[in-house]
Parts: sequence; structure tokens; C-alpha cells
Amino acid sequence: MAGYLPMGGNYFESTAEISQSMQVSGIQMNDPDLASGLTRRASFESLGTGTFSNESSEVEVEPILKYIRILNDAANIIAKSKVTAVAVNDRFILLGTQNGHVHQFDHAGYEVFPGNKRSFPVHPIAVNSISLDDSGEFYASCSSDGRVNIFGLFAPDFDVQECLPFKVEAICLDPRFALTRCFVTGGDKGLFWERGLLFGKYRRAELTRLQGSVSTIAWHSHYIAYALPNRVHIYDVQQHLNIEAIEKSDTYLRNDLYPCQLSWKVDDNVLIVGWGKTFSVYRIFELAITDHRNSTSTSQSCATQMCQSLITWLPADSKVGDADGISNHEDEDKTPSFLLIEPTQIDDYEVINEELMKLANFKECLAADYKLASVYQENIYIVFNGHDLILGVPTNLVDHLEWLFQNDYLDTALEVAKNRRSELKEDLFRQFGFRYLDRLFEAGEFEKAAKNCKDILGKNPADWEKFIYEFIKKEQLKVLSLHIPTSEPQLKCEYYELILLIFLKKDPEQFLKLVNKWPGNIYSPQIVIDEVKDEVKKLRAADENSLKSDQLMISTSPESQKYRTLMQALAYLYQHTGQFSEALKIYLRGGSILGSPSIGANTGVNAGATNYVFDMIQKHKLFSKMTGEVEALMNFDKEKSLQMLIHHTEEMPVKSCVMQLEKSSNPKARRCLFDYLDRLYSKDSKLCVGYEDRLVELFAEFEPKKLMGFLKEDPEIDFPRAFEVCKRRNLTKEMIHIRKRTGDHSEALRLINESDSLTVEDAIAYCKDVDEQFLWDQLIESSKDNPKYITGLLNNIGTHVDPIKVIEKIRFDLEIHGLRDSLVKILQDYNLQRNLTEGCSSILVKDCFGGVKSPSSVPVVAKGTPSLARMSSNFAASCLICHRALLLDQQSALTQFSTSVAATTPASTALSGSTGGITLFNCSHCFHSDCLAVQQQISRSSGGVKSPSSVPVVAKGTPSLARMSSNFAAVSESFFCPQCDPSR
Repeated sequence: MAGYLPMGGNYFESTAEISQSMQVSGIQMNDPDLASGLTRRASFESLGTGTFSNESSEVEVEPILKYIRILNDAANIIAKSKVTAVAVNDRFILLGTQNGHVHQFDHAGYEVFPGNKRSFPVHPIAVNSISLDDSGEFYASCSSDGRVNIFGLFAPDFDVQECLPFKVEAICLDPRFALTRCFVTGGDKGLFWERGLLFGKYRRAELTRLQGSVSTIAWHSHYIAYALPNRVHIYDVQQHLNIEAIEKSDTYLRNDLYPCQLSWKVDDNVLIVGWGKTFSVYRIFELAITDHRNSTSTSQSCATQMCQSLITWLPADSKVGDADGISNHEDEDKTPSFLLIEPTQIDDYEVINEELMKLANFKECLAADYKLASVYQENIYIVFNGHDLILGVPTNLVDHLEWLFQNDYLDTALEVAKNRRSELKEDLFRQFGFRYLDRLFEAGEFEKAAKNCKDILGKNPADWEKFIYEFIKKEQLKVLSLHIPTSEPQLKCEYYELILLIFLKKDPEQFLKLVNKWPGNIYSPQIVIDEVKDEVKKLRAADENSLKSDQLMISTSPESQKYRTLMQALAYLYQHTGQFSEALKIYLRGGSILGSPSIGANTGVNAGATNYVFDMIQKHKLFSKMTGEVEALMNFDKEKSLQMLIHHTEEMPVKSCVMQLEKSSNPKARRCLFDYLDRLYSKDSKLCVGYEDRLVELFAEFEPKKLMGFLKEDPEIDFPRAFEVCKRRNLTKEMIHIRKRTGDHSEALRLINESDSLTVEDAIAYCKDVDEQFLWDQLIESSKDNPKYITGLLNNIGTHVDPIKVIEKIRFDLEIHGLRDSLVKILQDYNLQRNLTEGCSSILVKDCFGGVKSPSSVPVVAKGTPSLARMSSNFAASCLICHRALLLDQQSALTQFSTSVAATTPASTALSGSTGGITLFNCSHCFHSDCLAVQQQISRSSGGVKSPSSVPVVAKGTPSLARMSSNFAAVSESFFCPQCDPSR
């Protein structure tokens, strides 16, 4: 009965022919993940390894399996007797030998003996076949003398021994034998053995009545496949009937030379049949059959051909090939091939992987001598030919890396090892890493090796130390130096010192880089400092000029470059040992030529170095250490130095700084001194006490425009000395100011008159400022012969000097331009002045008396000195003693007073009946002074006056406003008003 099973939308039916010269000696269905894993790996590695070759070249493809020759105890057994049968599971291997013994080994070849002092049953002749159940607890063996043995490896209460009257070539246990106790034997008769329920005895049934020996048996689920000489039958254990027969395609092949090979795919009803030069893949499925007469349904199994990937053992004797470009492989010595193949079409296949394997005595073996056993779930395969035993297992990560190394895919190998490092033991990773570095060393790729040292050597100090020596031997230490770790791991200090000293001698630039990069606690800086000093001494000794001046620091020769590099490294080493002041001296000596440690050597102006130096001083509080390096600081960076010196005068005293700059022979030092004292004076003049004279000289030299301001501010200047300084510098205005400060106004005026840059206006301004008559006289006298001066005096002398004095000095024969205009201006100014004076006087009197309205409006003023306004308001009142008016009428009084003030001459009295003036008390009572005197005399004679001496005396006549107010204010508060005297 035939049928087709749809898979992926298609019907598959496959029978593939391998080659006329190749025969299938063993065939097993493999785990699909194994094939897909190989495909993925081959695709991943295709960039480096490629796939199968074309007609002209071959490219290696990574194997999917690795092969291990089983040695140890197994090799000893094989040496004594030829292996005739093999069975394997995931724990052990069973070997049947030609002398009839069965041996149990682990996968490494060490023999394992059954427990309870039991031994395996022995056959009198060679063991033809061995079978294991899925549990691995039972095995069965048979031989040509008809003997069948079933032995419980872990069940000593169950052993079966049968002796049949015919030849038994094959035996197979039910995969569930521990439960069913069923098995099948082959040979002259194919028998199905089933244990009966009564007494546990076995009953047997023939698989087929067809003639022919059953040479091969394979059991899966409830299906048994067995091979007859010309066909393969599939027997259904549940239905107890044969459901399918697969005919042999190559009927001319002898079965003794090319026996049939059968294999089941465990997790599916798939059977692979290999026979001669072809193999076929079948799938068993059930068909539902309905009996319409009885209205019943039954199921029946059938087989259909399909495609699956599989493992095939091909003992080749000539070549392998197909029409799709798979490489032809000449095999003149009949080396057997282990192939992983996958059907691609109904009658075609693809070789996914091929491995040639030289088993012992393979040249003497035929196809029938090779056997293939497997553990499907574990992808474990055993190949044997009677004289050798090979174990094939899937390659692991280590095998993958090994293959990559062998095929020179070093970068890929390292990348895989790093990405899957957790899957490798640390020792294995180190071994692969060392091999990688060794291969790079052989190829001369030292820089690449150095870059990968961190990933390979990791945190193992011993490995780093080992490869440091390797790089030293190859004279490639430079490429490794920047990758050497300083922590995690930290190497022994001797290694860091060794590396530094090597570069000190051979490569100073690299030496400087390492000194900048490495912290000082991983080696002994003092040892390195001593070595650097020796190198510096040698360089200085070679330069004759270095003893007098540090020419090496500024020269452009190679020796100078090396010298600068070493000095900069030395400065950084000093910092490691805490000798910051020594480091600063080097930087200050080098100026901007030396770069900061964080920047590296530099031969130009380096702002980084400047910032680094001053940051170091600030960070480590090195101000006091810099007291003797003021000039060097100024040369290094004057602006930052000035800021630091001015803000840290306690740590860096002014006296010390001034002394250093004054003693310097450098012309720039004097300018630095001026800038320092100038800023210091601007911050706090007290800090410059004692340095005023120096400042005068420095201002005159560098900033003459600022000297005048300084002369005006500072009173402690030595003016005679300052005058000499200004005289040397021809600073006329400053000289004039000094003469003015010293009171020598005549000399100052003479300097003005003699100066070419000053005018008569400057002389007049000076005289106005001093306001001394003799100066005006001196100016007029010195100007009498100078027409310009005369004109200037007449135009600008104003009211300070009587113009008549100037006019009288003019000679009649002197021609003066603009004289008439000057005289007119003088007259106009005089008239204007008079008018202004009269106007101001009138306004002043009105302000004083404008508040008086009538004689009766006498306000009551509180005691105390009366104000002028209050005083003026009482002038209209009458004397409280004689009751006559204090003044004449208001208007006449104002007129007389105003005229008196304007004429600046005394006028007649304006008092009514009195010539002695007016007395005003704090209580605001007003009296004629004469009346008050009479009253006081009367009071004195009666003893009522306590302080007659306190009577104010007012001059006779009409007083001016100022004199009046002064008299009013002079009234003693202790003298009582007659009206307010408490004694009355």
C-alpha cells in the first residue's frame, strides 16, 4: 500500500544514489540541530573559510564532529580479538569480539565490570550482534551457533539464554524492553519474541514466511524493520503483520559484501534504508480505512519516502562526486569517508560534511567490515572495522577554536573566545590567548599583539610579566608600554622600573609619556630620579655653555630636545616624591618651553604649563617656597605672578620681592618691580610704606602720566629727591607740583613762565589757586615785557587784582595786540560786578525784613539765641521800657540799611531816640540798649541784678546785618530779661 505525506506544502519522495564506487556501510539519522548548527557555523565562517570549492580550488569547511580513537582497556581487548559487534548509549559502550566475549567500557575506553561479582555470558563463537534497550539496563547478543543471551546489567534477577537450532545473525531488543520484555532475532528465521503472561515463558512468532536470512533489524516504537536478501519489511507489532515491503534497487549486489543498513529517527516514524550505493528515507503514517458494509473504521500503517539529513558511513574506494559541483576526491588508498548528507531533491543530495578517516588496517577491509553505531539524542557515533574503534562526538567550543587556529583565522578565534569566555575554563582561555599572541609574534604583528594583551592576559600579573620579557626580547617594548596595567593587576615595582630605565636610555619621549601616565606609587621614583640626574649631567657635560647659561633649555639641537624631555620628566618625578618646590624650579627655569605633565613635551608657548605651575603652588601652599623665585615667576607668567604676590604678601613679603627684583641684572626685572609696586599701592598704600621714592622713579620711567596722581596722593614722598627725578625726566608739571607742595610758589611760577608747554593761563590759574598778592605782583612784573602775557592778564585777571596795576606796568612803546578790547572788557566786567553786588544786597535785605508786617506783630519767641528771621520780625515792636519804637519806620530803615551795606560805609542811626543800639533777649523781648542800661543801673542799686557784668555792650550807630546778628547772638542766657526776671 502506497501513500504520500505532505511536508511544507510539498510531497517528498527521495531515493538518492551516492556513487557507483561507494557503498553504504552504515547509516544513522542524526539530530536536525546538528546539521542546522553546521550550516549556521559554515555560513558564519564563510567570510573566512568559505564553503565547498569550485572546480579549481578547495576551501576547508569546519567539521561538525570530532573523532577520538578509543584506547586504554578497549585497545587492549581489540588487540587480542577482533571486534565483531558494537552497541552504544550515552553512558557506555558494549563490544562483542570474535572469541565470543562481551565487554563493557566507558567512552574513554576504560572497562566497566558488572556489579555483584557477575560476569557477562560468553558465546562459543564470534558475537554477531549486540542490542541495548533505551534504558541501558539490558543488552542482548547472538552468535551463529544459534545462542541468544539477554543480560540485565542492573537487574540480576533477569537473564535469558536461548539456543536456537538455526543460525542467528541479528538481534534487537524492544526499546522499552524493561517493560515489554520483547525482542526480535534474525538469521535463517526472523522471530518475534514475546513473553507470555502464564509462567513468564516466551512465545515466538515468525515475522515472515518468505525465504531468506534476516541480516539486519531495527526497532522503533511498535515498528520493526528487518532486511531480507532482496527487500526490507516493516512489521507492525500492534497488528502483528507486515505493513510495507521496500524492494532492493541493486539486486545484483551481494548481501555478504554489501549488507543492508537500517536506522530509525527516534522522535518520528522515519526510517532510513541504505543498501549498496543508494539510500532511501521513509516515513510511516496511519491511514483510516472505513468498512462501509459494517460501518466500522480501522487504521492501517504505510510508508512513504521523504527527505531528511542523515549520517552515512561510506568506505570509499575511488571518488565522491555529483553533478552540482561537489568536489571530486581521489582516494587511491581506499580511505573510508564519514559523510553528513542531506537530500535536496527526490533523487539528489548534498554533502554537508565529509571526513576522511584512517582506521587501523583499513586497506585490508571491505565495506561489510565497517559498522556504524550511534546515540541519536547525544549525537554520539562509533565507527569500527574490527581492528579499530573511533568515537565521533559533536565538536564543542574548544574544537571550534582549535579549528580556527589551525586554519589561521586568528582574529575570529579570539573574538569567539572573548564572547564565550564564560563557557571556557580560565586555563583554556589562557592557552588559546597565548597561542594567539605567539602566532602574532611569528607574523611580526607586535602592535596588534600588544593591543590584545589586556583581553588575553587579564588580571594575571605573572602572564603580564612573562610577555613583557617577550616584547623586550623582540625589541618591541614600546608598542606594549602604553598597554601595561598599573592596577588590577599591579605588577612588581621592578618591572615598571625596568621599563622606565630602558626608555630612559633609548627613547626619552616614551619615557616621559610613561612617567606622565603611571602613578608614582607603583615603582620607586627616587631610583628613577637618580638615573635621570645622571643622564642630565652627561648632557650638560657635553655642552660647554651649559655651565654658564642654560643653553640646553632653549637650543633646537637633538641633545637639547632630550634635555628638555628629561627635565620635564624629572619635574614630574619630583612631584611623586613630594618635592614640589624642586619641580617648580624646573618649570620656572624652563619657562613656557616645558609643557605641563598632563600635556607632554612642548617647544612653544604653553598655557597648560602656566596653569599647571600656579595650580600646583595654590594646591600645595608653596607660596613661602617661592620667596626666592620671584624673578623666575615673573619671567614665567608676569600676570599670574603679580596676582599671586599681591594676594599673599604674608607668605611672600614685600621686602623680599623688592630686593630680588632690584638685584636682578635682567632689564625686564625693573619693569616687573614697577608693576608689582604699582598694583600693591593700588591695593593698599600702607604696604608700600618706605618704597615711595622708588615708586616716584619707576612712575617717571614707565608711566609718567600716573606720576602726578601719585604725587598728589602720597604725603610721605621725599620732594627734593622727587624733584631731581622729575628734572632728569623733564617733567615740568610734576616739578611745579612739587614746588607748590614745598611752598616755593615763586619757583613754581618761574617754572611755569619758563616752560614752552605752559601758557599765561596756566600761570594765572596757579596764582588764583595760591591766592597770594606777591605772586600776582611777580606775575605782573614778569609779564610787563611780554605782550601776550599782558593781554592774557587783562583778559583773565578778573577781580583778583586791580587791573590798574597791570595797566600802569605797560610801557608806552610796547605794542600790544587787542589792548583796546581788553580794556573794554575790564570796564564791562567792573560794571557787571557792581550791578551784581547791588542786586545781591537788595535781595539779601528783603530776605531779612520781608516777614515784618506791622509793629503789633511781635511774635513770642522761645528762649535761646534768636534766629535772624525772628530778630527781624521784632524790629517793628517798641521798646518794653520806654515804649517808643525800636526803629524808625520800616521802609526808611530798610533803605538806610541797604544804602549802608551797598556803600560799605557806616550810616546814621535808625534807632528811635537811642544811639546805643538794640538788645534782644532769648525770650524775644527787645529793648533799646540805652533804656536797658538805665534799667540795669536801677536794678543794681536795689540789689536785684545778679550778673551786671553780663550786660552786652552794643556799639553805637546803625549796625550792619552781620554785626547786629552777632550782637544779638552774644546775649548771655544767664542774664534775665527785665520782663521775665524771676526775682521780680
